[in-house]
Order: sequence, then structure tokens, then C-alpha cells
Amino acid sequence: MNEQTCGNCRWWVRLKHATDAGECRRHAPAASARHADARWTTTWETDFCGEWAEGSITPEQEQELKDYIAAVRELVPDSPQKFIETCKEY
Repeated sequence: MNEQTCGNCRWWVRLKHATDAGECRRHAPAASARHADARWTTTWETDFCGEWAEGSITPEQEQELKDYIAAVRELVPDSPQKFIETCKEY
């Protein structure tokens, strides 16, 4: 079993400009006292938390994710103009 650290967690994405830092994508970005704009939580590769998840996914999970993305794409207008038109309908 892998060591349960950020560096090998499903939710962690290494920063392009760093060798041992990354962003936790487990929860939506959030604003903080330090940053007024919402940001992903930055962690070190060796950090850990109670929400670590295996880095790989099963074929079933992959299909569920694809289905979810397809459903969201149907709901989200592909242009700002379509968004405005959709809002006017309601």
C-alpha cells in the first residue's frame, strides 16, 4: 500500500513551477483571510489529511465520471449569449 500523503493522493495536482508543492482538489476553491479570491488549498507533497484517496480509479468510477461530465455539459450553456437567453426564459 502506498504511503497516504498528498503526493500520491487522487485529489492532489503538482504545481507546474514547484517540485514538491501542489494543490488539493478534494473540495472547491475557497477564499481565506490571506487571499480574497477563491483558491485551491496548497500543500506539500509530504503533507497528509484524513481524506486521502487512492490515486487510481476503477473502470466503473471512470464511466461514472464521464457520465457526470456529459450531464453537466448539457446543463451549462456553451456561450455567454446562450446563458443570457436561458435566463430570460425563466
